[in-house]
Amino acid sequence: MSHLNNTHLGSQSIFLQSDKAQVSLSDSHKIFFLNEVINPPPDTAMLLALTSFEMPYSMYNFNVGDNDTLDISTNNGTTSISVGSRNYDATKLAAKITTLLATAATTLGTTISCTFDSLSNKFTFVSTNSVNFTILSSSTMIKEIGFQNSLPSQSDNQILISPNIANLSGSSSVYVKISNLGIRNVDSRGAINGVISKVNITCNPNEFIFFQQQESIYYLIQERNLTHIEIQLTDDKQNNLVLNGGEFSLTLTIHFAKSIQQTIDPNFLLDKKQNDEE
Repeated sequence: MSHLNNTHLGSQSIFLQSDKAQVSLSDSHKIFFLNEVINPPPDTAMLLALTSFEMPYSMYNFNVGDNDTLDISTNNGTTSISVGSRNYDATKLAAKITTLLATAATTLGTTISCTFDSLSNKFTFVSTNSVNFTILSSSTMIKEIGFQNSLPSQSDNQILISPNIANLSGSSSVYVKISNLGIRNVDSRGAINGVISKVNITCNPNEFIFFQQQESIYYLIQERNLTHIEIQLTDDKQNNLVLNGGEFSLTLTIHFAKSIQQTIDPNFLLDKKQNDEE
């Protein structure tokens, strides 16, 4: 029994497999209902930690509706292209963009090509017909092609080189979020996000991602009766991961601890009567 557990109740682990969830909102968003409600005595709190996690690296680095579009405008017109949900390296992405922009030449009044320089790790866009163009801020593949914090961005003499290096690595981590238990961890903006753990992705696509934290951190949860658990797996931008049919499993471990009555040192209490007399 863990030193965190100071009650007569034994610690408990909950083993969850995504394909066994009673409610499936997506591959990465599941709700599990417990046949036996976990209901400790009123003077006992529950401490929860993620103690194991595994899933295949089945995500693409480009996903429709997330980071797949490039919007370009000229004085002649505007077009939006989508590379779709795929795994692209930089060279194949440049070729795909060039092919898609060729079909929009009539709309734009020019043909725009895209190439990738492996020495600088940057993309270059070039137009013909002496036509300048602008990559619009409505584009979603901003980080991937090196234009983060730099849109809209207009070409100079029909050439536009990405100001930042390309980043086609995809999400660096899997964020395991439990939406219904009042976990009060916060993101970089200070907003409460319900994430219980960040699992670093240290493998290649088609390999397995394993949780490798050296020490499990236990969180006090707000629910008094644990009837269900809602799990979401999100990326660095807090979007639900697209697992493409992949499945995940995880273990949640619960310890039980006597609730500590909150007390206030009398030295910090304000005695209104005494203050009035003074």
